[in-house]
Amino acid sequence: MFSSNVIQQGSVFLINFFIVSSLSKTDYGTFKLLFSILTYLTFTNLGLSQHLLFKLPKTFKLNKSASKITSIVHSYLIVIRPIIFLVFILFFFKKVTINNTTLYIEWFMVGLFFLLSGWNNLFQNIFKSASRFDLLTNTRIINTLFYLFPVTIFYYQGLLSINTILLSNVFSVFMTISYGFVHNKNYLFFNFNIKKIAKAMKFGIPITANTFIFNLTITSTLWMISFNMDSENTGVYGFALLISTIFKVFPGIIVNLINPKSISYIDINIKNNNKIYDFVISGINTFIFTNFVFMILAIIFFKIMIVYFFEEYNDAWLVSLCLIVGEYFLSLISFHGNYLILKGKINLIILVNIIILAIHISLSFILAKFVGDISFMGIPIMVSLILYSLFVQYVFQYLAGKGSILKSKTLSIIIKQSMLCIVAALFGLMLNGFFNFNINFIVITSVCIILSLSIKISSKGIIKLNELVN
Repeated sequence: MFSSNVIQQGSVFLINFFIVSSLSKTDYGTFKLLFSILTYLTFTNLGLSQHLLFKLPKTFKLNKSASKITSIVHSYLIVIRPIIFLVFILFFFKKVTINNTTLYIEWFMVGLFFLLSGWNNLFQNIFKSASRFDLLTNTRIINTLFYLFPVTIFYYQGLLSINTILLSNVFSVFMTISYGFVHNKNYLFFNFNIKKIAKAMKFGIPITANTFIFNLTITSTLWMISFNMDSENTGVYGFALLISTIFKVFPGIIVNLINPKSISYIDINIKNNNKIYDFVISGINTFIFTNFVFMILAIIFFKIMIVYFFEEYNDAWLVSLCLIVGEYFLSLISFHGNYLILKGKINLIILVNIIILAIHISLSFILAKFVGDISFMGIPIMVSLILYSLFVQYVFQYLAGKGSILKSKTLSIIIKQSMLCIVAALFGLMLNGFFNFNINFIVITSVCIILSLSIKISSKGIIKLNELVN
């Protein structure tokens, strides 16, 4: 499963390499802005996907009928998604302009991708929850290859543009859901029951609202840059987002393998705070070191990309470093978040996310409007993600922990992850020529020692976690 994910992400890297190589900075920024619209459209799921994510693993664990849950989502996708698609397409008849580019067919393609992607998410959730990793692997490979093939052809024919990229995206998701429909016939019944849908929405809408606010935090800086700075800067920032996404890939693979079972484990043991606390602390202690390794690799990878392939994106260096540090903090709280949601504290998380969003937008506006230097535009997301991570860890310690945070394992974890981030940031600055030889030697020595320890600790920790949730 892990090797197939690596192959998949290698293909995704090739796709992004072709895209960045073919598009100008302005066009690449426009492409990233278009795809950010999809993150806003996730709110139209009205919580059903989140209901599926949190309820389906336990259903399979207890050998109950999963079709009662999946049929609700399937029916919603049949009835409501096309209506939302048609409303979205109404903008097709107006002049939608992004980065001084008027969009016609591109807008239609984004809407079509949104229409089809709902089933793709449904099928992947079923495969993960049922531990059918063979089918999940096939789904992801199909999705990747049918995206890679047309993009590669368009690239070598000199025809790769925003239009052909979006066309390739739609083609890949169509082929993927075709495979999903074949292997999920037993879970796809039409059951448009208003009461059941409303019940599922009652659980899922707060989670969706939180996801929407969080996505708005991540993407709002891109729009601030588009409105207040040169259009090429959206491409530079979009490239930085791409690098931070590459960092998220490998932690995401590990979390996705364990996450459905961890949700089930937390849900079943939700009243046993001691058991949950030990499980989550064990998980984060593992991910601190695992994700540090990936963070260093992402920084090295980015430097190689800048030096050998994309020198014109050198301005994205400090932005990417800030984003990677922020994403590192975020990558450590998956289990905490699952616990808080299952504990019914989602409204508290939403409130804090709204406050963080306000801070983020204000900081982004000030930097974009009055500073105007793209190098500083990674700071708002880094600050926002660190604040969010620290808040989630604090609330988890308060609800499930033993005693004050000042004397807890949570505080020691926060100190460890902060120190590792400082080391990684110094390493990134070193690669960009900020220090002299003596400091470089100290930084490289520290990174090598910590990397060797991290690999040893994380490999044992992941095996232990997997045994625990099974």
